Amino acid sequence: MHSIHEEALGNKVEKDADRYEKKFRTQMRVLENSPLAKVRPITPYDHYALGKQLESFEIYKSLCEDDGTLAQLGKIPNVAFTMLSASC
Repeated sequence: MHSIHEEALGNKVEKDADRYEKKFRTQMRVLENSPLAKVRPITPYDHYALGKQLESFEIYKSLCEDDGTLAQLGKIPNVAFTMLSASC
């Protein structure tokens, strides 16, 4: 039996997973074809976990851009989204 707290948390994760699927559509498609997807079905929790990682990277990228350090890396930061997705 699940507690009310577990059910509420599950609902929040699923809602956020839907939001991340829309925000990071391309990366979610990569996840759907990742090695993980060959082993087991991709769940909303996987979408949530990847979305949180990508969102964190966006924040980091923004901070580096403000500092002027990210521009020195060229295209590498843009490739990072796909690499995060494929490695899940």
